[in-house]
Parts: sequence; structure tokens; C-alpha cells
Amino acid sequence: MTTYVGFLRGLNVGGKNKVNMLDLRTAIETFGYQKITTVGNTGIIIFNTEQLIKDEELANQLTEVIGIRIQLVLMQLNELEKLVARLPDWWNQRDDWRHNAIFFLEEYNASRLQPIVDHLDRTIEQAILIENTLFWSSAFKERKLYYRSQYAKLLKNDAYPYMTIRNANTLNKVIKKAKEINN
Repeated sequence: MTTYVGFLRGLNVGGKNKVNMLDLRTAIETFGYQKITTVGNTGIIIFNTEQLIKDEELANQLTEVIGIRIQLVLMQLNELEKLVARLPDWWNQRDDWRHNAIFFLEEYNASRLQPIVDHLDRTIEQAILIENTLFWSSAFKERKLYYRSQYAKLLKNDAYPYMTIRNANTLNKVIKKAKEINN
């Protein structure tokens, strides 16, 4: 049995693409997956299955059942744990900074963002690209520093339609829940 974590993109954001998490769980049950759970209203699904599943396959299934276009990044729990194990010491350490994991859809190669990552002002932000996931920490308490950061400009980047962002606290909850249903 394999535990999967799905990070859905663009659901329940700004009143758009509203999907009830109970409806999402019910839809996934129809595909025969087991131990299905969600994390709050975050657009994150966790489930077990013996099948090998691809992002696009699950996205198409959900789109058909729910009736709105679904995009997602789907990872096996062990893949997610390997990513997190490679994080540098600075990520998710400073309380006055915002810490985000940015997952990219399969069709986007996040290495295109490496030049931005390589030239950050490290006094106000840090980032590391691991696989096709970008872990980014940036000053947040002082709003003027945040608005100077490259992270603040990321939403205007051509990569934006291909990313789904989760903060460090949510990511930690996801991993904890996934480990619980994996046992």
C-alpha cells in the first residue's frame, strides 16, 4: 500500500473554484482509494492505494467528477519525506519570516527559476530548489522588506500558473497526517 499526497492548485482561493473537502473525499472514494483524508480547507488530499498513480490521471478523474478543472502535484509520502530531509537549516527557522514550499505541476521545469534563486538578497530571503519543488523563506514582519523580495514578485512570474504553494506549518501537518494513515 502506498500513501499519496495531492496538492491541488487554485481551489478555494479568493472565492474561486470552491470545492467542499467532503465532496473531494467522496469523489476520491469512487476511485477505490483508501484511508482518504484532507487537511482543513487547503486543497490537500491524502490517501492510500495499491495502484501507481500519475498527477494527470488523478487530475482528469477529479475534473470529470467535480466538474471544474483540477490541477495538482501528486507525491508519494516517501518522496515528500526525502524532499524535506534535504532542507537546509535556515528553512522554517525564523519566526519573523514566511516559509513556503512551492510545488510545481509536472509540465513546468522549476530549474528555470534557478537564476532568481542564485541572486537573492540573502538578508531578506533565501530559497533552494530541490527536485521540482522550491523552498522559500522571506522577511515578512517588515512589510517593506517583503515587498522588496523576489518572493513578492513571484506571483507575477510566468511560473505562477504552474505552482501550488503551502506554508511550512501546513506542510508539517500534511506529513504528520500522511504518516498516520500510512501505518
